[in-house]
Amino acid sequence: MLFPLMVVLISIIYINVPSDVSNSSSFNLACIHLPIFLWTITGMCFAENENGTKTYGIGFLRFNGDWIVMGVLLGLTAMAFTGITLGLFNMIGFRIEDWYMKTVGIWGAVAIPLVGGYLVLHNRTLVSRISPLIARIFTPLVTLLLLAFLVSIPFAGKDPYSDRDFLMLFNAILIGVMALIVFSTGELTKSNASTFHIYVLTALSVLAILDNGIALTAISYRLSEFGSSPNRLAVLGGNLLILIHLIRVSRALIQTARGRWESNRMEEELVQFLPVYSIWAAVVTFLFPLFFLYK
Repeated sequence: MLFPLMVVLISIIYINVPSDVSNSSSFNLACIHLPIFLWTITGMCFAENENGTKTYGIGFLRFNGDWIVMGVLLGLTAMAFTGITLGLFNMIGFRIEDWYMKTVGIWGAVAIPLVGGYLVLHNRTLVSRISPLIARIFTPLVTLLLLAFLVSIPFAGKDPYSDRDFLMLFNAILIGVMALIVFSTGELTKSNASTFHIYVLTALSVLAILDNGIALTAISYRLSEFGSSPNRLAVLGGNLLILIHLIRVSRALIQTARGRWESNRMEEELVQFLPVYSIWAAVVTFLFPLFFLYK
């Protein structure tokens, strides 16, 4: 536990020392990537095998997926409760919106992640029934949505090569789809999933690879036209890592669907690449600002 604590303390000091960096792209990237780096460090602490050695594990990914699902459910419940409460008091002539948001809403928003984490850790039976169901429902829907989006791009009059905001949208979609693939694959390995679900997940992975390929060519084009910058290099490196990870996961899914690999082999392909994300996040966080002189 000493090493993670030292990493956190050093990160806190490092990110708070610079001053007058409001216009620094490299420092903004460091602020974005530092939580990712600390998340990977948390994964090292979370996963511990029977021999007591710290490693990444599928359990950490499942915990994150279950935690997000439970947090969303709690958030929707809180929104419904807030709407009913405000509506009831408005009916009798009391407008308590400002007071409620300042004294109840803000504390409820902070409590949701904590309560969600507690429920995931102490009510595994409940959560284990919800997450696989959500994964099975949303994976086909997101696959069809991504397919429709990619097919519609030539007719949209926009392209990621000249439109920076459209390129950012591409990358946001890619990150979301990658998160869904990791979450769904994690749920897949702990249940007897059907071959159809595996192939749907494989199709989603292939579409994500296509999305990634378009984004990579667009980033490469912008690098050749406008030169290097912290943002372009960070996005390029992140997309390359995601592309390699997607290819590994897609290969594992295909081999599992054909019965050539066991589910534990797919788990290995899923989690073995996480330390690479950790290294890249550390590079962007700690080296980019120094290399680009906080520009």
